Amino acid sequence: MAIISVMQAEVVQAHGWVSQREFLDGLALSQITSGPIVITSAFLGYKLGGMAGAALATFAIFSPSIAMMLVFTEIFGRIRHLKWGRGELAGVLAAFVGPLAATLLGIAFTGLGLALSYEPDLPAGATIILLAGTAYLLSAAGRVIWLRSSRRRAAALPEAKS
Repeated sequence: MAIISVMQAEVVQAHGWVSQREFLDGLALSQITSGPIVITSAFLGYKLGGMAGAALATFAIFSPSIAMMLVFTEIFGRIRHLKWGRGELAGVLAAFVGPLAATLLGIAFTGLGLALSYEPDLPAGATIILLAGTAYLLSAAGRVIWLRSSRRRAAALPEAKS
């Protein structure tokens, strides 16, 4: 779902290839089929370049993910058990919440017929930062609560006799 915000920013705001309504129509169409991101990119490719555009867009949507998956799978396998690696991964997951929330709110506002500006301004940026920060704090609080409860459970267990 996070890629939708990037796709929307590029094809609607940055290049103006399709309108917000056309983008949402393509997104709605893609949601009734399997593989919504692939269908959305194929729809946009077809709209811009016919069948060749659809094929190119479909290839383009898969190739970066496959390349990154090959590289990051190896890296993840090496750092996931390290203490600092777990912290970094928690931060990445918390940072994901802001763009996802912005995309969902944008789609909801457009679906309701409300105008929502996508121009980078202080209030929108502050909202995204606030959402990401809140997600991180909630994540950190959850880890602290989990650690405390697991320590209490461990302390309540009878010690093993040798």
